Amino acid sequence: MNGTQTRDRVYQYSFMKPHYLKTLIVGGDGKGSGAVWVGGDELSGHEGGILSGIRVKIKLRDPRAISLHGVTIPEGLLPGIIDDYGTIPGRLTQMDGGKVAGVETDRLDLKVADPASNHGITEQIVYLSRETHWPLRQIMYSGSQIVIDESVDDLRTNVGLRPSDFPF
Repeated sequence: MNGTQTRDRVYQYSFMKPHYLKTLIVGGDGKGSGAVWVGGDELSGHEGGILSGIRVKIKLRDPRAISLHGVTIPEGLLPGIIDDYGTIPGRLTQMDGGKVAGVETDRLDLKVADPASNHGITEQIVYLSRETHWPLRQIMYSGSQIVIDESVDDLRTNVGLRPSDFPF
């Protein structure tokens, strides 16, 4: 959420290094919409519903392609989420995170030094699987208000993706 705007969505992401990304909205508002990024400053995307067959190329920062807090599709990738905790200035603490979806976790809590330079986010918390070290859940605050609450379900790695899986 951002102010009075909210989005409640379920995404399916496919990612292959170094810069191939496909995201589909499979639930919630915008269902059926999707985008492909293969590096650079453009995406190829489509709306859901009867318009799903019409693909258009748009800029990476087009309002249709960024989050309510101005985050681009490649910035939202799991490796970027992890990197943020080491690069965003602020006070970082680590502690036991308990179980998330039945998985033991470590919790990283970042109190952001300059929220204005971090899309208005004042604190962000990520729960990392102790086994895989991948994020399972991330919660972000603007003041005392939760503005992002995202979970990672059904994460599969090294599934044999090819560049042809990312039609641009």
